[in-house]
Amino acid sequence: MPNNRKTKTSTQMTVMLLVQVVCSIILSLPISIQNIYNEMTQNYNKTVQQQQQQQVENLLDILFVLITLINTVQYHFFIFTLTGKVFRQELKCLFIVAPAT
Repeated sequence: MPNNRKTKTSTQMTVMLLVQVVCSIILSLPISIQNIYNEMTQNYNKTVQQQQQQQVENLLDILFVLITLINTVQYHFFIFTLTGKVFRQELKCLFIVAPAT
């Protein structure tokens, strides 16, 4: 039975890791594409219409930086909570206080 439990825990950890890697790739892709685009278009002369486009690009930059910050800081907790039973059990144990005797 203990070997089965180790296998189950190992499988859960693998799933958590794979989900984390996929989410990291998906959430870091927009900022990478935006950076490539900015490098390709930075030397163009800006007309009035292109200045409006530049403002939209600046807004997208801010949004993509926000997504990247979420990627690096906050989403790990949610991924682990959603995908890992062991993590949820340990989290419950952390918040449940045993009655004083």
